[in-house]
Amino acid sequence: MRGADALWLLLPELTADRVMGANRLLLREVPAPHENINGYLARLALLNHLKGPKQILTSALGGAPAFIDYVDVPRLADFCRLHPEEMSHCSGLLIREKGQPSRWQVCGQMISKGPFLTGAHTRICPACLSEHSHVRGLWSLSLYAACGIHGCSMVDACIKCGRRVLWKRYAVDYCLCGHRHASTPLLPSSDSSRVLAELMEMQIGQRTRLDVTAGISEGILAHLSLLDLDELCRAVWFFGEYLPLLEGYGKAAHHTRLDQDAASSLIQEAVHVLSDWPARFANRLESSTTRTLLVGTGTFSLTDALLGPVDRFLQHDLQAPGFDFIRAYYDQHIRSIWKSLGRRHRQRFDARQLELDWDQ
Repeated sequence: MRGADALWLLLPELTADRVMGANRLLLREVPAPHENINGYLARLALLNHLKGPKQILTSALGGAPAFIDYVDVPRLADFCRLHPEEMSHCSGLLIREKGQPSRWQVCGQMISKGPFLTGAHTRICPACLSEHSHVRGLWSLSLYAACGIHGCSMVDACIKCGRRVLWKRYAVDYCLCGHRHASTPLLPSSDSSRVLAELMEMQIGQRTRLDVTAGISEGILAHLSLLDLDELCRAVWFFGEYLPLLEGYGKAAHHTRLDQDAASSLIQEAVHVLSDWPARFANRLESSTTRTLLVGTGTFSLTDALLGPVDRFLQHDLQAPGFDFIRAYYDQHIRSIWKSLGRRHRQRFDARQLELDWDQ
């Protein structure tokens, strides 16, 4: 089992008095497939004439946390007159297990890093809202900058008053100023943002093929199509955020959530590299070999000195089999650096590189 099906085993059993409790909503409605939990609660609050999802959360859980914890699903579901399994598949739930990093459930899959999520503010697709008034799970992802169904750009602010779109708003389809988001004019998206969005839609079964390729070869698209949502985010983050650090060495990577413009720029950089694979990847890595090294100072290995956070992210976050096409070219680059260095520099390579067969 994977995703919500496996996590369901972690939930505590409901007692009979909680199931039959009287302190519950009057009207119930089952979440849509892959619906975001905050968007669902906003719809449910409106249906029951309450002042937004915060009132539901406060009544059911005693507070309104930034993220709803998976273990609170039974209490929240009971208050909403649902069976826990009807709510446990919602996107946006926080998963915390002892001794493990926090994860977030999105469309039945696990997202490993907070910056991959949009945070307190979200984005919407006006075309989607005009067809069904619920918040789709993929809108939780900070790198979902275009709608993979309609091809338009996602919207992160009200066109009437300029307010950023909040997760915990009173109504899914309306801004606080009264503007209906579904009436917002559609804006074109870049091919870069669109191809990533379509890959994400394919991953959750909402598309069977891509309409755009953004210049990426069929071979690389085949590799990307095998990655799950979290792996797609990791790959794009690596190419769009970490790889450019080689040209501005010493700059730190973003560890905060991205707004729409920053997400679009990051995606565009990643797709730019992938659209001429592996030449542009090699060119980015090549910039590391021209960096002046202070030989004999510090305790870092040469991979740390030359490639810094790029190497660390690749070794820590890109170890799944689906990333083999990236690591193969990366290790080839490491091998070429090692061969070009003198004996004194070679001794400073870390154990991972020394284990490779350099003579092949």
